[in-house]
Amino acid sequence: MRWNYHPDDELETRALADKLNVHPLTIRVMYNRGLRTQEDMRRFLVSDFRHLADPFLFKDIDKAVERVRTALLKRQRIHIHGDYDVDGLSATSVLYLGLKYLGADVHYYVAHRKDSEVGLSDTALERDHYPHDPDLIITADCGSTSVENIARSRDRGIDVIVVDHHQLGDERPPCIALLNPHQPGCNYPFKELAAVGVAYHFLRGLDRYLQSDTEHRWPALPLEDYLDLVALGTVADVVPILEDNRIFVREGLRQIASAKRPGICALMSHAHILRDDGSGRTSRVTARTIGYRIAPLINAAGRMGDANRCVELLTTDTYRVAVKIGEELVQLNQQRQNCEREILKEAQELADLACERGDEVIALARPHWHPGVLGIVASRLMERTNRPTIIASINSQGIARGSVRSPERVNMLEALGACASFLEAWGGHPRAAGLQTDATRWDEFRRAINQVVKEDLPKDGRPAPRITVDATVDLDSLDDTLLEQIALLAPFGTGNPEPVLQAHNVQPMKAHIQNGRLRVRFRQGAYTAHATGYGLVGVMSLLESPVDILFSPRIPRRAGSRFMSVTLHDVRAADS
Repeated sequence: MRWNYHPDDELETRALADKLNVHPLTIRVMYNRGLRTQEDMRRFLVSDFRHLADPFLFKDIDKAVERVRTALLKRQRIHIHGDYDVDGLSATSVLYLGLKYLGADVHYYVAHRKDSEVGLSDTALERDHYPHDPDLIITADCGSTSVENIARSRDRGIDVIVVDHHQLGDERPPCIALLNPHQPGCNYPFKELAAVGVAYHFLRGLDRYLQSDTEHRWPALPLEDYLDLVALGTVADVVPILEDNRIFVREGLRQIASAKRPGICALMSHAHILRDDGSGRTSRVTARTIGYRIAPLINAAGRMGDANRCVELLTTDTYRVAVKIGEELVQLNQQRQNCEREILKEAQELADLACERGDEVIALARPHWHPGVLGIVASRLMERTNRPTIIASINSQGIARGSVRSPERVNMLEALGACASFLEAWGGHPRAAGLQTDATRWDEFRRAINQVVKEDLPKDGRPAPRITVDATVDLDSLDDTLLEQIALLAPFGTGNPEPVLQAHNVQPMKAHIQNGRLRVRFRQGAYTAHATGYGLVGVMSLLESPVDILFSPRIPRRAGSRFMSVTLHDVRAADS
């Protein structure tokens, strides 16, 4: 792994530290993240719910809120159609709770992973919507490219409002309102919202519109109560934790930690996050807690079962119901883990062969692979090979549907577009996308996508994975006061990663592998840190003499502990 370093701007960062009364290391990290002025840094540190952007900057939001008001007044039937991932389920839940609070005749239906189409598919419309004669369909995390199916719904007299954050196709869908920050002419300033963020701004705009209504009195929506769900979907969809997303996650984490929503409380109990002291409160909840312990339980239903149960879980006000659904999700997650291990073992062997063959894109398809775990397997192989990876399952109709994951250096959405002649459908994001094609064309597609990506490789070949270092420190400088200062930068995630610190010439002790993780203690002077590393089994041979390490401190340290715990990123022999 290549270690990259930011330019040394010590004089400027120290001056900013004095002005803001913040530790220079905290200032340096913000400076490294692109924050250059005192005002930008202050806003980053203190922004809250009041600093969210104006929802009426969204194109079409005026049409959307007016149409919903009409539906409320006329008691028209409203259907929400959501995607089956955590973002889509969270967006569906937020919209459902808000509209239900206003007295709407509202119902939700979540897409099935087994459907032959994605998004607002013809199958879903015929199965879930048309038989119930809705007057209005609101999508959640889909619909931006569902041109034909939205036109078909319009011809049946059904209006559609699209709430989405995916890239649009060449043709705008014929909906009455399209809420998507990526559409041309949308003045909303931050384009990297998750779908649940778009849904939340929709409710903010609807609430403001209804409160200004001079003809009818409407209850004010309890908007801050929904922020736990917004944080859940925002973190799970791996969008940048910046601007509005940062506010959503920071405020939402506080809601999650209070354990007020029965569904999230049940999930935290099953994930062993709740304390056992009878207080009903939680141990520290971070974005990592959501990403690695809560979101996988919700995702399991979309991958292995009926994702509608997750919306029921997230919207119920009955703890008994939440516990029962939570138990179902735990069982589904266990099935998902078993299935993932089996497929990953086979896919790793095939990926090794593809690497030996010289493929720059790992593209694998098999008929017996469960479609619910393809994205996870693709992510694992992408991390292992440092190559874009496509993992697909072939159904009984001979259609290959797969998940795409890519390192940051490759825009796979553009690469897929260059191979459009081989695909029936594709879409998503540059680093995480999906596709569909005829299985008989898979080998042609594999060769074509490899050619496209190889043409964009640098002349010196595929770059090694890299990690950027924020600062060099001595371990004994990381006292509780500094750790509290670093905590001001949270929540961490995409776009605002945890600070990566370097320590020189530390002595490793008691290194061992436990459940695939490297566990080791590092001593520097009289100070000791307990480190856990993932994917670092190969550095064991270095841990017999002093080393340089890259790490992120875990914040805060456990009460009463004399040691700091750190996440270890990389190790190399100490500079002589």
